[in-house]
Amino acid sequence: MDQVLSVYPNRYHKLHTTKSWDFIGLPQTAGRNLEVESNIIVGLLDSGITPESESFKDTGFGPPPTKWKGSCKQYANFSGCNKDDRNDILSPVDVQGHGTHTSSTAVGNHIANASLYGLANGTARGAVPNARVAAYKVCWVSLGCSDVDILAGFNAAIHDGVDVISISIGGGKADYSSDSIAIGSFHALKEGIITVASAGNGGPDLASLDNHAPWLVTVAASGINRQFRSKVDLGDGKTVSGIGVDAFEPKQKLYPLVNGVDVAKNDTEKSSARFCFANSLDPTKVKGKLVFCQQLIRGADSVVKGIGGVGTIVESDRYLDTAQIFMAPGTMVNHSDGNIITSYINSTREPLAVIYKSKELEIPAPFIASFSSRGPNPGSKRILKPDIAAPGVDILASYTPLKSLTGLEGDTQFSKFSIISGTSMACPHVAGVAAYVKSFHPSWSPSAIKSAILTSATPMNRRMDRLAEFSYGAGQVNPQEAVSPGLIYDADQMSYIQFLCHEGYTGSSLAVIVGSKSVNCSSLIPGLGHDALNYPTMHVKLDINYPTTAIFQRTVTNVGDPVSIYNATILAPKGVNISVKPKSLSFSRSMQKRSFTVVVKASPKPIPESIEMLSGFLAASGEEQSNLYVVYLGDMVNKDSLHLEDDDSMIDQSHIQILASVKLSLRPLSTSDVVENEAKESIHYSYTKSFNAFAAKLSTDEVEKLMEMDQVLSVYQNRYHKLHTTKSWDFIGLPLTAKRNLKVESNIIVGLLDTGITPESESFKDTGFGPPPTKWKEVVNTMLISQDATNVEGHGTHTSSTAVGNHIANASLYGLAKGTARGAVPNARVAAYKVCWVGSGCSDVDILAGFNAAIHDGVDVISISIGGANENYSSDSIAIGSFHALKKGIITVASAGNYGPSLASLNNHAPWLVTVAASGINRQFRSKVELGNGKNVSGIGFSAFEPKQKLYPLVNGADVAKNDGERESARFCISDSLDPKKVKGKFVYCQLEIWGVDSVVKGIGGVGTIVEIIYKSQELEVPAPFIASFSSRGPNPGSERILKPDIAAPGVSILASYTPLKSLTGLEGDTQFSKFSIMSGTSMACPHVAGVAAYVKSFHPSWSPAAIKSAILTSATPMSRRMDRFAEFSYGAGQVNPHKAASPGLIYEIDQMGYIQFLCHEGYTGSSLGVLVGSKSINCSSLVPGFGYDALNYPTMQVKLNGDKQSTTAIFHRTVTNVGAPVSIYNATIKAPRGVEISVKPMSLSFSRSMEKQSFTVVVKANPMPASTQLLSGSLVWKSPRHVVRSPIVLYQAQESDFIKHY
Repeated sequence: MDQVLSVYPNRYHKLHTTKSWDFIGLPQTAGRNLEVESNIIVGLLDSGITPESESFKDTGFGPPPTKWKGSCKQYANFSGCNKDDRNDILSPVDVQGHGTHTSSTAVGNHIANASLYGLANGTARGAVPNARVAAYKVCWVSLGCSDVDILAGFNAAIHDGVDVISISIGGGKADYSSDSIAIGSFHALKEGIITVASAGNGGPDLASLDNHAPWLVTVAASGINRQFRSKVDLGDGKTVSGIGVDAFEPKQKLYPLVNGVDVAKNDTEKSSARFCFANSLDPTKVKGKLVFCQQLIRGADSVVKGIGGVGTIVESDRYLDTAQIFMAPGTMVNHSDGNIITSYINSTREPLAVIYKSKELEIPAPFIASFSSRGPNPGSKRILKPDIAAPGVDILASYTPLKSLTGLEGDTQFSKFSIISGTSMACPHVAGVAAYVKSFHPSWSPSAIKSAILTSATPMNRRMDRLAEFSYGAGQVNPQEAVSPGLIYDADQMSYIQFLCHEGYTGSSLAVIVGSKSVNCSSLIPGLGHDALNYPTMHVKLDINYPTTAIFQRTVTNVGDPVSIYNATILAPKGVNISVKPKSLSFSRSMQKRSFTVVVKASPKPIPESIEMLSGFLAASGEEQSNLYVVYLGDMVNKDSLHLEDDDSMIDQSHIQILASVKLSLRPLSTSDVVENEAKESIHYSYTKSFNAFAAKLSTDEVEKLMEMDQVLSVYQNRYHKLHTTKSWDFIGLPLTAKRNLKVESNIIVGLLDTGITPESESFKDTGFGPPPTKWKEVVNTMLISQDATNVEGHGTHTSSTAVGNHIANASLYGLAKGTARGAVPNARVAAYKVCWVGSGCSDVDILAGFNAAIHDGVDVISISIGGANENYSSDSIAIGSFHALKKGIITVASAGNYGPSLASLNNHAPWLVTVAASGINRQFRSKVELGNGKNVSGIGFSAFEPKQKLYPLVNGADVAKNDGERESARFCISDSLDPKKVKGKFVYCQLEIWGVDSVVKGIGGVGTIVEIIYKSQELEVPAPFIASFSSRGPNPGSERILKPDIAAPGVSILASYTPLKSLTGLEGDTQFSKFSIMSGTSMACPHVAGVAAYVKSFHPSWSPAAIKSAILTSATPMSRRMDRFAEFSYGAGQVNPHKAASPGLIYEIDQMGYIQFLCHEGYTGSSLGVLVGSKSINCSSLVPGFGYDALNYPTMQVKLNGDKQSTTAIFHRTVTNVGAPVSIYNATIKAPRGVEISVKPMSLSFSRSMEKQSFTVVVKANPMPASTQLLSGSLVWKSPRHVVRSPIVLYQAQESDFIKHY
């Protein structure tokens, strides 16, 4: 709709949680403009307010300012209308305390002798206690702070006439056009209202900022020169100091002290008891004692008090700069003090301790809180954020009487005041300062007030914080200096629009922010300089490989003495040259404007520590390296017209020229020879054989320039993928005696994109093989081991031999899984493309190079056991590569992923791929464990070792720790945690946290791991098939209309060939090497289906990829949903059946255009479609639309239900081709789940010849289904006397979060 600017889903945000005013230089005696201040209205978007608090008492206040347009209704005993406490539909009364605290910090009355149980005693007050507060309740206990409520709050505040908005809520979105706080604050800016927001509590991580739009004032949290500490006396006379708010005086000299882990309810609760989790401690062992706990979550004091404990000492491994309030005697200590306490507890039978009431200590300040979010700005690399720092650590302010101080169960502490930390507390300090400045300068714009606050800030010392300006911005806020800044950097609404245009916002993304579609960037005068904004700070991102130059254009307005001269002082860090022109600005009147230019030039590779923010506040940041991107170009160059034959040098050169032209446009002073050489160095691959693309290291600017070029379809960043890690052929019905078409099979080439291959393996011995097929375009030996693909990991050798390996009799792993190892098509050829590497994994650029080569070389089937977790096919290298393979008649089979049993965890779900789940066969490897008491237990795993004696000593890892400090690690037998003397000659029982405990135990002389005596593993028969727990499940995250996975195949405990270059486990000290290994994963399932595809193709060489896929799916052996509650989401059409797939009867055919129609139906257009099909010439609007619910002739059908209030109808149009008996009749059999009606027209299909096509329609109607309905299974089966052609029909109900679909 033309009138709709944007639609985006509602999100929920988090609240960012007073000597402070004196500390930053705003004493009670500060000068005030009382007449104006009393008309200032500060709007707080928060959790509400406590009207009865003394902070908001309206005695002596006149009526609200005449500009106030809001109402003051009385809900829930709400009073104080003259303070303009704003209500929403429900009561604005604060039941959380957060809103009361922030409001009183900004605008609260003077309250003498305020304290929290005597701590932080003084006068509580806001910056502008004579101003009014308008409270907008946008955060709720049960729902948090949602976009819809935040926007409603901005909408009301702007309408009501507030002067300042303070919002201490997170808004973690890099894109301003879908960020409710950025949108709401821009609309406030248009009405002259400044918005101040908290930076977030995601520190100390880099780029963790929230609320980074340039029209916001983004506030970091600093600490003041006060800390609350509690002394802890131990029974041995030692003393440690903890941090926290403990209001309790001890009633006796010492109390019994215990470690949480030692008073566990039982042995199984020991791990939880370390952290004093609820229900983990034994009340009889805790009663009357102090308990020492390690911190994982808040609430240990509540747990201990609730079962009769006296108090809690909590050890934390985080930096302790904020005081937690304790509901019982308690304190928090660091790791070193925790070790002192632990050692003392372990040194005596009756440890004792006492915690004293907290006291206030003076400490060095200011400093930036560890929790305060850091830059650089995730929204724009050209704008420094945060803007400013203000007190946010241990702030005393008013609180609600409706919630205890901790909010924990059993807390009986209620107070008019509380001490809280967070950027939430810093934000209202700056909002108060903004109101204070506005009281002296009522006509100043939001940007002018912001400029005054930033340019007058007290510089902070980078020695206190190594991230410097990324932590504190311009410095610590200085209220009195901000009132008289001398010069201001002003920016109006149009300035920010020019900035947004410069940042690349156009169309609807710009319109939703500015509130109009009429703004067209191309018709505006561009913003000037590096950042296109008259911002008070400057920020440059360095190129470490090349010199950096940034030019800033600035204009200042004189708001100081009318006649004045300002001279520039520059301090530049080493390796950086900063110049200013002019260096002197002369003013002859107030509000006069003067412009100047700042040029920043930096040498390559500056030392980060040397970069400082001084005078003009230049902030600079560098990258370690440019990122690797894939640049996808238009249609392939016609090689014949260029007379290239097999020489792709001209196409390579065209790629170099494209990149060189981009580099030259960004650095016009460089020579063409220089940039061409740089382009050559940047390009890693030129994909010239099968599609037109190149991979190169690019800067962000280069990416942006390339995206502007007509011949570029897409640019996306390289990603790294994961490998998805044989009685099996007999189990699925392909015995050694299976019928074969040997002449064709020997010409089939299966391409495997993996970790390479082991050429010397018997699986790939080429004895008896003739020369390569004539279609093969590479020069290799007769077994077709392509490129330098030697495998050092084993994965590629295993998958290759599973698909195409020779027959090898008596194969086994130390006698286990003994039999004939073989592939599905042992007479076929294998082409191995090494796309995965030990150091870097499997990257997009290598995967595309593999597809490019395999398509060019002439393979028939591609098998890829690598993850590709991307919902958008246009930026998924596996989806793109396989589509180009499809265009050449090559079927691609891919692993579904190893992220089960979670729903919607699938990889490789494009409909032109065959997506394979992993099933188990009827074999399992178990080891008997005999204990000294005569009992036996059974374990699973591969143990090739026969015990050399009847029984061995057995110890628990936790009991043979190197020292007390390593006890926790020793439970898991982590490296360097065990005492070699206590382990030598013994079996060690470990809990599993990471792989490798056997390596650790063996390395220090242990006999083995887990139990007392372990017998060699034996092979047992188990019920099968079943779907492996690790196998990824549907529903399809890429399209709600296509069922995935497609098929299941053996992927559990598969024996196949292995590399001699890696031990069986790959662990340190492992001396087991073998020609074969047993591995599990969808990686092992995938080559089974790839082998079946090759087997089917050997009988039907002319069949398309879709025909082969259809044959495999419709002939699958149905699996029972009793074995797996997720049914088809786990196994698709069922277990692969090779023999039946060779003769399916009917097939569902799809050509390239069929998939293009599907993509159009899914919403792909323009470049997102072009990158897949390889051309910009495809226009969805000019194509005949695909028919039916899914717009694709797919062998399975999937319907998403409309919920519990609406019925669902889906119509599927299908066409089948007869590949069975020429004269045949197929009759339909329908199975519909309860509440669903499935009809087929016609119910009978008659064929008179081979390859004849017949169409039919399937209508699925479902009643409204309860929300608990997850998946319903139905089916359509076409039966003839010789064939059964089965198509699953799946209906499911999912939350919106199950699907992430962005084009």
